[in-house]
Amino acid sequence: MADIKTNEVEAVDTGKGGTDSPTYWKRWITMARKGQKTHRESTKKAWEEYENAGISGDAANSGIQNARSYPIYWSSCKTLEPAYYSRTPKLNIRREFGIDDEESLTAVLITERLGDFLIKDCDFDNVMSSAVMDFIHGDKATAQVLYEADERRDTFPLFLDEQAKFVTADGQPYDGETEETEEGFFGVNIVPINQVVKLKPALYDECIHTPHAKNEEEITEKGYYFLLTRKQAEEAFDDDVVEKINWAKGTEGDPGEKRDYGDDEEGKNSVQIIGEFVEGWECWCESSKKVYWYSNQYDGFLKIADDPYKLKGFFPSPSFIISSKPSKTLFPTPSYVQLEPIIKELHKAQNKVINLISAIRRRAIVDGDEELLLLLNAPEGKEYIIHKNIQTIIDKGGLDNMIMFIPLRELVESISELSGLQEKFKNEFFEWFGVPDILRGATDPIETATAQKLKSSAAHDRFKYNKKLVQQLARDSIEMMIDLALGTFTTETLAEICGFQFMNEDQQASFESQLELLRSDRARFIRIDIETDSLSFIDEQLKADKTSIAVQTLTQGLDKVAQMVETSPEFAQVGLQALLMSLESLSPGDKFEEGIRRAIDGLIEKSKEPPPPPPDYEQMKIEVKQHQNQIKEFEAQSKAQKDQADFQIKQAKFQLDTQKQVHKQEMDQINVQVEQFKVGMEAQLQQFMMQIEQQRVGLEAQSVKIEEFKAGMQAAESKMEEIRLAREADSRTLEIMAGTQQMQGEKIQEQKALPPPNITVNSPPVNVVVEGQKKASRKVGKAQIDNEGNAVFESMDVDDGES
Repeated sequence: MADIKTNEVEAVDTGKGGTDSPTYWKRWITMARKGQKTHRESTKKAWEEYENAGISGDAANSGIQNARSYPIYWSSCKTLEPAYYSRTPKLNIRREFGIDDEESLTAVLITERLGDFLIKDCDFDNVMSSAVMDFIHGDKATAQVLYEADERRDTFPLFLDEQAKFVTADGQPYDGETEETEEGFFGVNIVPINQVVKLKPALYDECIHTPHAKNEEEITEKGYYFLLTRKQAEEAFDDDVVEKINWAKGTEGDPGEKRDYGDDEEGKNSVQIIGEFVEGWECWCESSKKVYWYSNQYDGFLKIADDPYKLKGFFPSPSFIISSKPSKTLFPTPSYVQLEPIIKELHKAQNKVINLISAIRRRAIVDGDEELLLLLNAPEGKEYIIHKNIQTIIDKGGLDNMIMFIPLRELVESISELSGLQEKFKNEFFEWFGVPDILRGATDPIETATAQKLKSSAAHDRFKYNKKLVQQLARDSIEMMIDLALGTFTTETLAEICGFQFMNEDQQASFESQLELLRSDRARFIRIDIETDSLSFIDEQLKADKTSIAVQTLTQGLDKVAQMVETSPEFAQVGLQALLMSLESLSPGDKFEEGIRRAIDGLIEKSKEPPPPPPDYEQMKIEVKQHQNQIKEFEAQSKAQKDQADFQIKQAKFQLDTQKQVHKQEMDQINVQVEQFKVGMEAQLQQFMMQIEQQRVGLEAQSVKIEEFKAGMQAAESKMEEIRLAREADSRTLEIMAGTQQMQGEKIQEQKALPPPNITVNSPPVNVVVEGQKKASRKVGKAQIDNEGNAVFESMDVDDGES
């Protein structure tokens, strides 16, 4: 057992600043980690055994090849885990002191709906499963509640009164935060939004407390480990603090490492974080009612805050649940410490059995040559081989006289002995660890049903204490979450969560008053509990049997109590208590019992009412006579009303027949008009179709003309192309003439006085047809030499037939 003596706990130097000194908390963390060391190491070994994280090394040290673990500890933990917690708990909200009024029902409704919402809104089952596994491995567990919210800043105008003090628009004095803008002064109201209450794990090595405390009441400090990325730290701490943090860094392939505070000899635990991060401890001090965020990566406190949650017990985690509590400390000795020798022996036996099984195979000494050895070792599917010296085998009396098999009996017997030893170790393990065969499903088939029920009952009794502790942790966690939500959530948020709009008028009227009572720890009269066996799976057959017995008991009991109410109402309460006592062993639930109590109370109250006075027979005769006269009058009135109704029916029938005739004549006229309209419409339709046909013929004619116009345009384009080609030919002719002029320059100088010759180039006529003017024309070209000797070409259009 990890026994920490008082003289072994060093006094923490408070320094000049006491608990507000970083030196104090640095030394406190060191001492708390030192006091926790033995329990932490033992629990870590148990987790490694469960996760199969250190067995191969132990087996290898013992000389076993290909070491494997014997998973008895793992299977036992997997059996215990659902026995402790396997289902989301069901809340059972009850009222103290027998309070039974409509307003208290509103408080019950608020608590129940808020609790159900908080359980569903967080990862409650996984956190509880983590706590249960810590409880199994380390015999100690707890959890931590957490509140998170965003903030919205609302501003409103402020005014100055006669004394130059700020007041709101309705004249109320204001002394809160202010902002000054160009428009004036404004008050600031910080409104929390997106409010969330969570439950997070407080693992065995991430939660420390006062090391010398002997019970929960003596704990004055608690610390919760945190590890934040840079982005998370920027949201949690001030900017100037974040800039001065000595950030630890991790990269992909080289993750950051978590330092073990105050215990350097343990080495470092790898943490898969990429990028910069900071780690430390969130220390809650009950004496100063403050929370300190301390890290070795920063010189001073990262943050100091006054009591942020205002919880009843100050600390944001319920009391530790401890299975085997020591007398002087809160650090129990885990069960694994007692079981470790047996577990290691089972590992060794398991590996020896595996090695022996691998060694069991047919081996023999052969008197022969390689061909015979090849025959004996022939692979599967090859049943025949050629052997040249088969006569030698026959001469030696056959294969039986040439092969001597190595005996395997000793190996088989060794396996049998090891298996028996394993069975012995297993039974001892289950007995010491507390895993009965009824939970493992291992029962003797020849046992009677009564014997198996006794075993089941004994197993339940054996686990009753630990299950009660787990139930207590779940209940305390839920109650703390509800307290935190009541103290931090706004009234609007609570109304939305509790379905205010779906409450009746009385509940809505008392909602705020009951909410204030719930927020007061002293005035609160609501108690939170968890239904029995709501955390683990239950036997459906057993549940059905209990339900049948409860219904039978209730039916007979109510009959007897009802008889007592009629005969002796003063003894009905005794009968009610007897009925409730008989149902208590069946655990029907508080709501069920409360319904029975209300029903019987109603019968008792009804029985206390005075009996009615005896009837007056003379008065009854007079009333009967009056009633008979009233009946006769009613019959006469009914007959008159019936005659009047028959006359009205006949009159209405005559009017209906008349209306039918008029309606028939009107319908005939309408039918004639419809036929006439139909004929007229058909004629109009035929005329319209003829017009459409004429328009279609006209469109087709226009289409033909358009095609003819397109053809004429194409012909004109062809003619234009011919003209272009002719002009290009004229240009080439002028170039030739220009060359000739250069060669005969002198001759031309002598003949300057002579008139220049006229050269006429007739281009073929181009007929261009334009709609509305059909006339043929042709191009006439003339080339001549001007006075300076340059060639000039002129062309003109002439009508066809002109020269």
